[in-house]
Amino acid sequence: MASIAQKGARYFEKKLSLDSWHIAPHRFVFVRDRQKGQRKGVLQLNLFEPHVFNYRHKMIVTNKETKAKHVVEYHEGRGTQEGQFAELKTQAAMSYVPCNSWNVNKLFLLSNVFAHNLTRELQIHYRERDRNTTVKRPALWKFSKIGTLRKQIIQRAGRLIPPQGVLTLSMANNTGVEEMILSYLPS
Repeated sequence: MASIAQKGARYFEKKLSLDSWHIAPHRFVFVRDRQKGQRKGVLQLNLFEPHVFNYRHKMIVTNKETKAKHVVEYHEGRGTQEGQFAELKTQAAMSYVPCNSWNVNKLFLLSNVFAHNLTRELQIHYRERDRNTTVKRPALWKFSKIGTLRKQIIQRAGRLIPPQGVLTLSMANNTGVEEMILSYLPS
């Protein structure tokens, strides 16, 4: 249970079994981080203003078998996951419950997640990787958000016309949009 310091953060780990969980002990990593606090009150100019420091505490329960240092670094790098949840809520209507039926709501949720995953898969398949693997595990690609793709590609003026009996999408001539659409199609 040694305390380890890293970039101003101190942490230690301990195996604990909570009575209410009724399961085997889990690995807990306790972290204390020193951060600058916001100074409240009247600000007097031309005088020395010392920094006020506060401590932030958090606890990580994990099943990872790596060093505590790596667990803390991995936890700090979870921003990519949080960004995906935020994107699903705001741009894929995951914060909306369409009706009172369980099955309809489940179908709505699954179709939105499927659309989100399909846009990510297209970007992975037809683009080069932007990053390498790091300890914080960010996404290897810089993804365009589903709302951005919707505005750039799908929400375009066009019409379906049937020359020679085959439906064809007709759009205004825009080379930027054409290049973007063709970048997602196989050459």
